[in-house]
Amino acid sequence: MAKYHKRFPLSETALKTLERRLKTPLSPQALEGLVRFLESNEIWTPEIDVSLKVIASSTADKGYVQVTALNLLVKHSINSDLIVGIAHTGANQDLRNYAFGVLIEQQHRPSIEGALARLTDDELKAGNVSIPDTSPLGWLVKIKE
Repeated sequence: MAKYHKRFPLSETALKTLERRLKTPLSPQALEGLVRFLESNEIWTPEIDVSLKVIASSTADKGYVQVTALNLLVKHSINSDLIVGIAHTGANQDLRNYAFGVLIEQQHRPSIEGALARLTDDELKAGNVSIPDTSPLGWLVKIKE
């Protein structure tokens, strides 16, 4: 589909329909399908940008589709203020964790400094795990400055 779309882009009517359905999906499954379609076909318009921001920042838990929407926004240089908001008030833990990870990768100093300041002794002890296990403090190794 992606190769086909690159050779034969959506018509203006089809693009407007896609934007309209993204704004008002018929069901959660339809929303997920539309976002995955956008992800695989690299379609982008200002209206899609706005709709994805609404989806990603919604306080209603829409599941993993919100993480996918945020991922698409990050690929298109989203403002870090929106990511900070999602990291703090995102609708589900996966979304908040992904947003926090993006901020760490972007070396967002206020987020890094805030997270370091909130670390407790118990969290530091919990982060000391054996090699094959994943540490809850894995984000620390991504700090570069």
